Amino acid sequence: MSSMVLITKDNYLYDGIKQFLPVRHLQEIIYSKEHSSECLVLIDSRISLRYLEDVYSWLSALFDKTKALVLKMESETCQISPMQRRHNAVDMKSPGEQIACDILSELETFSADKWQRKIYVEINERETTLIRSLLADIDVEEIAERLCCSYKQVYKLRDKMCQRLNAKNFYTVCLYVFRHDLLNRQYLLPVTWLRG
Repeated sequence: MSSMVLITKDNYLYDGIKQFLPVRHLQEIIYSKEHSSECLVLIDSRISLRYLEDVYSWLSALFDKTKALVLKMESETCQISPMQRRHNAVDMKSPGEQIACDILSELETFSADKWQRKIYVEINERETTLIRSLLADIDVEEIAERLCCSYKQVYKLRDKMCQRLNAKNFYTVCLYVFRHDLLNRQYLLPVTWLRG
């Protein structure tokens, strides 16, 4: 059985999800001695990318396999485009039972075939600048100046990055980049990542 962990600073959100699913708080995982090879990581979309990087890097080292699922809240740190909302993100405006069903259906597809072929992935210099700037809490206008483009092109770069990696939202891209240290090296990406 996979572990299910919630990354949030909102205790009410944790208590609400706990009523429907066997979710564990990050602190429980830290102090727990048991080990599971797989972990479904539920992410509150309001948390900062910097906090997410630290926590997700730690979880990735602890578990053999992790899968991220973004819980799309009202006020988000990371904007998710309408086209990307349908996959790997759960709309938290839905009733509790529907949210639980959506999360469980993601858990069912978690154990994809790990023997599939790999695809070479490299994050280019502009994409690296974008992610590093967002981690440093630099606003979009300043990022646009650094990249010598308009702020709309910054959003287009973000969307192209999601599209190239077939990621459902930018949080998912960042999670994969952090886990495999793509800011500093290239990586062979499992083809299962590119499934639509």
